[in-house]
Order: sequence, then C-alpha cells, then structure tokens
Amino acid sequence: SGVPARSHFQRAAEREFARCRRYGEDAAVLLIAADHLRSIAAQHGSAAAESVLTAVALKARAGLRQPDLVARYGGEEFVVLTTGVERRQARERAEALRQMIRQVEIEGTGRAHAPSVTVSVGLASAVPEDGIRPEDLLAAADRALYQAKRQGRDCEEYAQGLDQFFLLHADRLQERHRRDDLHAGGRRALAFFIMQPQ
Repeated sequence: SGVPARSHFQRAAEREFARCRRYGEDAAVLLIAADHLRSIAAQHGSAAAESVLTAVALKARAGLRQPDLVARYGGEEFVVLTTGVERRQARERAEALRQMIRQVEIEGTGRAHAPSVTVSVGLASAVPEDGIRPEDLLAAADRALYQAKRQGRDCEEYAQGLDQFFLLHADRLQERHRRDDLHAGGRRALAFFIMQPQ
C-alpha cells in the first residue's frame, strides 16, 4: 500500500505525543477503513481489493500535511496522526479526506462507470496530558469508527466526551500504563536472561 507499518506509527506517535504534551498542542487520531473490502475482493478479485487499499493510502498521504503520520493499521484500515490542529480542523480534514478518496473508482470491475471507493472514518482528539498515550486515542477512534460503520459507512464519526473521560480517569490511565511498562520491562528482562549463555 506504500505507507509504513503499524510498528513504525507506534514509535513515531510516542515522540509526537511527547512533543504535544510539552507544548500543549492537540493530537488527533483518524482510523480510516475501506468500506466493503471483502465484498469487493469476492466480486472483483484480490487485485481490485488491493487497488482500493493502494488508492486509500495514496489519497491519505496526498491529502495531509508533511508532518502528519500515515500507516497501515490492519487488514482494511489505516491510521493517521495529525497534531497542532483543533478538533474542528481535525474533523474538517477527516471529511475532506473522505471526499477525496470518494473520487477514486474501483479498478478491475469491468464496468464503464465503476463504483467509487468509500471509507468510514473514526476520529478522536485531545491534548495529551500526563497519562494519555497514543493507544488511548486509538481506542477512542476505533469506537468512533465502529459507530461510523453502524451509521451505514461512508461517513466520519467523532469520539464524544473525551476531554471529560480523560480528566476523570487520568489517575487510572497513569496506573494502567505504569503496570504495562512494568510488565513490558519484566518481559524484556526475562528475554535477556533466557538469551544469556549458561
């Protein structure tokens, strides 16, 4: 699809969140899912489905600023991180991106007027205060994406109530991430121990 993998996004997002935390900037995460990809593959073949993913990736990259991060997130999903934009601007960008992708026709259908590529978008944004990590916004964007699909797809949904949620649960998030870090550290220490020659 021509964009980095999820692992690259996770590393880069941690750096961007740290910068946003330092300067008090907003961070927004968009989850973009190609609609009806399995049906496209079943009706028109895997090459048509892959061409849809390539088109989504290219349009996502072309429709965003140079500093924005775009990566493959799952089988039919892409993730975007954009920073330094307010909620309204992030929603406008998500909608503009959806409309841009809609201009692309599905290849390999054999029709004179092929159907358009459509996507569903889930969006979440917040100022990354202490205790808020990229995976928190990803989880919120994923819930918003689920709502977009329930609305019939080919639309954008914003995760509501995030500011209140993060404010109320900041301590719990910090504790959860502290435990995650401890567990990850323990796994690394165990792996190091196992790998040492006896």
